[in-house]
Amino acid sequence: MDTELVRLLMVLGVLAANSYTDVRYRTVLGSDLHYACAGGVGFALFLLGGGWADAGALLGLAAGVTLALGLYRCRAVASGDCVVLLVVSVTLPAALGVPFLPVLAGLLGVTILALAVVGYNVALNVSHMAGLYRHPAAGRRPFAACDAAGALKKAAAFFAAHHRRPWERHVVRIDDGRGGFSLRATPIGTRGWEKGGEEGRPVMVAAPVIPFLLVSVILLLYPMFVV
Repeated sequence: MDTELVRLLMVLGVLAANSYTDVRYRTVLGSDLHYACAGGVGFALFLLGGGWADAGALLGLAAGVTLALGLYRCRAVASGDCVVLLVVSVTLPAALGVPFLPVLAGLLGVTILALAVVGYNVALNVSHMAGLYRHPAAGRRPFAACDAAGALKKAAAFFAAHHRRPWERHVVRIDDGRGGFSLRATPIGTRGWEKGGEEGRPVMVAAPVIPFLLVSVILLLYPMFVV
């Protein structure tokens, strides 16, 4: 019994639905119980499809689960992202001839996300330097108000942080209100963005992870469809 197409559609559906809630609310759809059930169904379909006899698929499943837990342990993803990646790992450890799909998608998604966040911060900080953004709390230069921060920390902040813009909702405030800030603050696993500080304060963006996982799965599988 070939269940690969069913499992693929199931994974794409989970990722697509959660991409919407992740972008809008920075949360996953449903509770842990829902994902435990979804993972159980996906794993059962995997076994029914002959996965129990596929050593490569089983290794991909184990590697995917390990990666999900490792990313969560390192605070590279939040708990909801970890749960979704676990469902992907036990449901679709390989597809369309692509082995280790959850591992490749997880690593590719996190890499694209990191590059996107850095690009976003650099673009906002460059616009600040060019005079396209001015706010009394921000000063004329990026992080100019944070005099207590060293030059090296400010240089790192140029890639990791920016001054909050009026359209941003999901950010984490990183300044301490005394002319300094900490880059140890993280938007992963926190609800701090509801009180991320007023416009112009140094913040880190709480970027959605699941849409990048969805894009990564599509990028990895797309060549298989066109071959």
